[in-house]
Amino acid sequence: MNLDALSRDLCPHLQRFVCFSSISCGRGNAGQSNYGYANSVMERICEQRTREGLPGLAIQWGAIGDVGLIQDTMESDVVIGGTVPQTILSCLSVLDKFLQQNHPVVLSCVPHVLVETSSSKSSKQGVLSAVGKIFGKFITSDGGLFRPI
Repeated sequence: MNLDALSRDLCPHLQRFVCFSSISCGRGNAGQSNYGYANSVMERICEQRTREGLPGLAIQWGAIGDVGLIQDTMESDVVIGGTVPQTILSCLSVLDKFLQQNHPVVLSCVPHVLVETSSSKSSKQGVLSAVGKIFGKFITSDGGLFRPI
């Protein structure tokens, strides 16, 4: 039995069904195909639930810097797959936003900015926002990336 089946039977008035997935599922990562496929199954379950009018949300998280392997072995500004680790505070902020929207699969990561100008953060944010609009992504105020999948 899995949580999807159990929640359908035992929790008919469930308000949220949230799964934490990984950016590895959406973008891939060498040597992690089984991990990516397993995350993909969770995402398909969330998509099916929303098609049936049930709650379902899968969040593809990028690297999170305040915990686990990143905190133990790497610098906080390490670049991983074109992204930098996201802080727990940023994760909680974006989680709140995700819970208020209706896409079944979303992505949260902080893109690495390769070129910094002599201007302030506002100009960098302007460039990121412009690029984000092209790809249908939204840059949050703390530099996080929100993209409906």
